[in-house]
Amino acid sequence: MTPQEYMTVIIAVSTLLVSVATFFIGCCFTAKKTEGEAARALRSDLGYIKSSLDDIKRKQEQQEANHIEMMSRLATVEASAKQAHRRLDKHDKEIGAIWE
Repeated sequence: MTPQEYMTVIIAVSTLLVSVATFFIGCCFTAKKTEGEAARALRSDLGYIKSSLDDIKRKQEQQEANHIEMMSRLATVEASAKQAHRRLDKHDKEIGAIWE
């Protein structure tokens, strides 16, 4: 082989090595970029889940307040109905006494 052929082979092999090294370096940076995008997407999803959970908690607290208010009103209605029945029973006795 002549010196020119050696030089051609050395240049070809070095070009191949540089190409392979560039390919692997590019893959590493692309993988890191993809991991960063995945982490950002995961943080975004977690933020969405947290805000949804906060909304659900607020709605549940409102439902609990409505339930407590409704139970209070129901107790008042029950007491009022009990009084009304007592008065009706009293009137029934009075009317029964009149008719006898």
